[in-house]
Amino acid sequence: MNAIMPGTTAMPFAMSRSRQASAWGLWVALVSSGLLHTIVALRDRLVWGDEPIYLWLGQNWIHGRGFQIFGFNDVHHSPGYPFLTAVVSLLTGDAAVASTLLYVVFGTLLVVPVYGLAREVYNRRAAAWAALIAGLLPAFTVAIPVWGSMTEPPYLFLVAGALYLTLRALQGGRGWNYGLAGLALGLAYLIRPEAVWYVVVLGLLLVAVPWITRRRSWGWLGSLALYGIGFLISFAPYAYYTYLHTGAWLVSEKVGVTFAHALFLAKNDGVGADRLLWGLDSTGTRVLFYSDESYNMQVGMMQMIQEDPRGLLKHLYRNVRTLSEKLFTLQLFPAFLVPLAVLGLFRAPWDRVRLRGEILLFAALLPPLSFLVFFVLERYYIPLLIPLGIWAGKGLDDLGDWLEETWYHARGRALSAHADSIARGSLVALAALALVALQPRALVEASRVRSFRPEHKTIGLWLRDHTPPEARVMARYPAIAYHANRQWVPSPHAGYDQAIRYMQAQKADYWVIDGWELDWRPELAFLADGPALADMELVYYIKDGPAPLLVYRARPPCD
Repeated sequence: MNAIMPGTTAMPFAMSRSRQASAWGLWVALVSSGLLHTIVALRDRLVWGDEPIYLWLGQNWIHGRGFQIFGFNDVHHSPGYPFLTAVVSLLTGDAAVASTLLYVVFGTLLVVPVYGLAREVYNRRAAAWAALIAGLLPAFTVAIPVWGSMTEPPYLFLVAGALYLTLRALQGGRGWNYGLAGLALGLAYLIRPEAVWYVVVLGLLLVAVPWITRRRSWGWLGSLALYGIGFLISFAPYAYYTYLHTGAWLVSEKVGVTFAHALFLAKNDGVGADRLLWGLDSTGTRVLFYSDESYNMQVGMMQMIQEDPRGLLKHLYRNVRTLSEKLFTLQLFPAFLVPLAVLGLFRAPWDRVRLRGEILLFAALLPPLSFLVFFVLERYYIPLLIPLGIWAGKGLDDLGDWLEETWYHARGRALSAHADSIARGSLVALAALALVALQPRALVEASRVRSFRPEHKTIGLWLRDHTPPEARVMARYPAIAYHANRQWVPSPHAGYDQAIRYMQAQKADYWVIDGWELDWRPELAFLADGPALADMELVYYIKDGPAPLLVYRARPPCD
């Protein structure tokens, strides 16, 4: 029990700290997160991975060409992020700048639903800690721009918002909490289709908790209906679009092929993985991934599991081990936060209200863990950091309690509702500095991906300055064509003669080869030496770095 000196007014310590936290906590997190995201955004960056595809799709849509790329009606990539970048680009005049702006805005605003969720489960001060972690965690700041997607900020914001609204609904909130939770998950699904697992998991909670606590009523059934309607408002139009082009009602068009691709990657079979996506279709004029034949190439995931259940178990075991090695690292959840999360979870017993919140946070771990069936890439598991960060925030709050009370007791003074807490303020500064200090190292770690090569931008800028605007660039990596501001033609996994016929069919003028890709396309390895060829001539190359980059120009027929 806390001692109160004679002559002082007894005031619950928790109430005092809660009021202090409500005054500064959320604003400190917002300002800190906004500054850090802005600083990261000002860095020169490489637009690579899936991001160029999203940007091209958005620009095609906004300029009336439909949701398509190279004349292919795309059902592989969800439309949410392309639409966001397209709309914002009307203000910025540049799709990449729009993508960067979305990163800053949604990356900063993530602290708001995280704060609200932690406040509902714990208290305002623990919420302030959780918001600060969400705003400064390297996985949410420096890692995202080098992961090659940029979909994470709006996706995380919507997921965290849906978790908050679901908790409010579980606590007896009104029907609009259910409806908005479903709508948020529908919008998240349009950003990344794996959000459908949140729809299932949170929907089960919304059914089970009132059923167990006997709060069932006709109003509850109506609220559940609003949850479903909210999701369908976003889900149905894109589901219908997918149906029109594939002939099937699908939650995600590429589950089967993604699973097959993951099996190759998990076994380090880069050749098989590359062939699966970038092999030629039956016409020899399109790669499979951007061919109508891809609608029929979906490998049945359940069929593969039934044919080799032992193989699936081995695959899961490999992925669990890999995730255990990657999760508590600078790229995701730094190890020093782990004991704080444990402290936050178990320092005090849970009452009925907190139990409801903890069940929700544990349930929030399940959707990202579904990726264990597929593959382990850090960005797939980033939603795990929302509950982990909230638990660490509660641990920091508990640690702050101990420091504050020890500080005052050691000085022989009473606990005062109005006394400044030097110890707690120092802890805030120390935690923030620790997270900020990790940023450079986390950036280096996140950049250690073979496909992430700033030289792709260098090659792209050279092509922009030395080729006509109508030139078509064939490359495995879309970043090259994006930075060149030229039409991209995906290069195929094929032999040289087949690749040349494909190149001619696609009317490509240049072929850019990254030495890395030749590890997966050994039949083209001889091109790394820049040989004299009848069909092409070497016009530019970069031999610095771990692998060469070469630009070949197609010879005109008269050469």
